[in-house]
Amino acid sequence: MLGLLQLLLAAFAIYGALKFSEDLKLFFPLGCLVAMFVVSRVEKGKSEKETARKNFLQTEMDKASKKESTAIKDKDYSTVESLLWPRVSCC
Repeated sequence: MLGLLQLLLAAFAIYGALKFSEDLKLFFPLGCLVAMFVVSRVEKGKSEKETARKNFLQTEMDKASKKESTAIKDKDYSTVESLLWPRVSCC
């Protein structure tokens, strides 16, 4: 979406350079190029935040699955122990 906005700003800059009067011929394309720069910075910041969030969530999922797998192993060992050495209740 932001790439489409940059393309539109570039088209306006070219149109402004060709059709406007002397003063606007310089300032309008300059303004469009500055706006394109700002849009690209916003897009870059947004993508960096998104990748950081994905990495954080992935590490949290890995931690949770590791804890879960160790809990399952401990549970399996207790099941095996109860099958091999059943507790005998007296009286």
